[in-house]
Amino acid sequence: MEEEIKEVSVEITPVVATPVVEKTQEETLKEMAKDPLVEQAKQKLLADMNLDKVEEMLQQNSIEFDIGKQQYRVRKPTFQEKREAYTVKVEKFNELLNDSKYELEDTLKEKYKKRGINVDDLTARIQNLEGKKNEFQLKLGRLLEAKASEPELKTLKDEIERIVDDQYMISIKKTNLMQFSIESQIMIFAYQFLTCAVTEKLIPGAEGEEGTWVKAWKSFDDFTQADERLVNIASFNASLLAGQL
Repeated sequence: MEEEIKEVSVEITPVVATPVVEKTQEETLKEMAKDPLVEQAKQKLLADMNLDKVEEMLQQNSIEFDIGKQQYRVRKPTFQEKREAYTVKVEKFNELLNDSKYELEDTLKEKYKKRGINVDDLTARIQNLEGKKNEFQLKLGRLLEAKASEPELKTLKDEIERIVDDQYMISIKKTNLMQFSIESQIMIFAYQFLTCAVTEKLIPGAEGEEGTWVKAWKSFDDFTQADERLVNIASFNASLLAGQL
């Protein structure tokens, strides 16, 4: 089956933030953007964009990837897993309300405004680019149906990729500005919790038998100590499959 693009907002919530606390989210996202597997995942969304198969793409229940000789997959969370992630969001919110290091988003935005930084403008720019991207995707779908030439298709695909990159960089800036808001911190924690729950590794079976998928980490503590590259790739794919919490 050819992989097709679906309508995915590129605004980066702190879904992919690594558990390594010594780094800022901006540093983490920039490092993640350089990773070949992350670039491959992004290109997977941009490649062969036939809108006739969007529904088929939405039916996908897992994303598989390899790191070294180990095969992993991230699957869609169950209803129970999403409920558990929501519960940890609520618990984390109550905890952070009593932590003076973090502030609510609206309070933080007002402080930035006094310094001449308008976070809402960044959001508007991301949404504007999203509108342009959707417009180009519709044009691309019509050209695919009309069996347009490859140069015509490439022009639109290149423009969509440029928009995706612009959205990504603005999102990095916004994420870095808002990383110490309570809302951002609880979202980081909830998606880390969910990524831990839905990431699995393949244990090979005996000769002639199928392998078995088991949880990649035995506990959330194991997840926080895991290889950073694996966490980044798993988090990226989990954010595509999980949807909004």
